[in-house]
Amino acid sequence: MFNVEFSIWKSKFTKQELLESFENGDIYSLLTYFFSKETQFNEKEYCFIKEIKAYEFYPFLKVYFKNSKFLYQVKDPRDMALSWKKNTTHKGGVIEASEKSKVDQQQFLKIAELEKLSNSIVFVKYEDLVSNAEEVETKALAVFGLNYEINMLDMNKDKLTAQNAKAQKAWQNLSKPVMKDNFDKFKKELTSDEIKYIESICYSEMKYFGYETMFGWDSLKEIHAREIQSHHNLEMRQLSYKQAKGVKENMKAKQFFYQHTN
Repeated sequence: MFNVEFSIWKSKFTKQELLESFENGDIYSLLTYFFSKETQFNEKEYCFIKEIKAYEFYPFLKVYFKNSKFLYQVKDPRDMALSWKKNTTHKGGVIEASEKSKVDQQQFLKIAELEKLSNSIVFVKYEDLVSNAEEVETKALAVFGLNYEINMLDMNKDKLTAQNAKAQKAWQNLSKPVMKDNFDKFKKELTSDEIKYIESICYSEMKYFGYETMFGWDSLKEIHAREIQSHHNLEMRQLSYKQAKGVKENMKAKQFFYQHTN
């Protein structure tokens, strides 16, 4: 997984090194070794891992990484769907994106309610983060027992971040300063029907997270499932889908890893 053209790690691992260090199936020790080594190579004290599907292995994390804490970030599903539609690495368009977003939020909310009991989770809206980064980061870091530092906003100046930004088209913004107005783009770039479909699918989640819909529930509930499915089929036929080499190789490597670590 570390040799595919996906993201760049400072640390290196050899097959022989890993075979000699761990027993077959010892995932906890293997993961601890990977991330501890990379943390040390970056001269850092703490390790922060971004994972969209963390809920799929949440029980494993709670058993083996008991002190884990979580930052739960959400984004307006209409902007998320727009980004998905424009990224040819993702199959489908706004319907596919909306349905995945709905499932992700429903699953993460289960975790959030549990973690709130031990004050081990902080909730952040993407729009608040980019528009008021210092205040939002200060509050978020407090949950982890850390203090805000002004150079945290200079991540685009880091050489490794710049290299990773070039690795995948979807990561290009990592090489730029915080884009304070990088939201609400859906208002200009999505059609009225696309916005309606997204709001219809994600209505409950949007209301929970405080995202105001452009259309009322009385009109959204009249949208038939057949109409949404018809638009989904149209998107699947018309939108380009081409996985970048690195993305394809990463998925293949992950599949191999999961199949051989049971």
